[in-house]
Amino acid sequence: MTVFESRNLEESGYSEYRYLMFMLPIVLKAKTIVETGLGQGASTVIFLEACRFLGDCKLYTYEININKEDTGSARKKIAELNLTKWWTLIEKDSVQGGREWKESEIDILYLDSHHSAEHVYNELEAWVPHVKDTGIIFAHDTNPTYAHPPDWKPLDAFAKYAQQKNHKIVNLTFPQGMCFLIRRH
Repeated sequence: MTVFESRNLEESGYSEYRYLMFMLPIVLKAKTIVETGLGQGASTVIFLEACRFLGDCKLYTYEININKEDTGSARKKIAELNLTKWWTLIEKDSVQGGREWKESEIDILYLDSHHSAEHVYNELEAWVPHVKDTGIIFAHDTNPTYAHPPDWKPLDAFAKYAQQKNHKIVNLTFPQGMCFLIRRH
């Protein structure tokens, strides 16, 4: 049995990205992961499985409305999988959460809450200063040709932020898209 087969990755969605999302924390030996948005919990389960594998990793999830139906089923699934030991769910706007962050430096920042360009840009402004120089910053739903609602523009936010800060982006477009911010120091 492989490390992937022994985890709850097959049902998690995210296509082939799930393996990348599981391995990134392990390769980085991450201690602190922050994700914005809970939704159905697919990315949360992936990151929590990596935290379980690492043992001393913690995932902080920011969700503005933890009482929605899909977030309730996500919380139930996470509890059933015995992953709550590595998880802190915070009911707060993700931008506000970034502005108030007082925990340790972040190894991985994953943005997947509200997808408007303005909101994602504000998330980047609030959270990036807390990410380690060697940390990874990325977002979901960045493929502009995928059938997203027209106001979903996380790629535009990443491009604007990168241009203003003299950074670069790498956007993987299959299927829904995943964009990475490559910082220059």
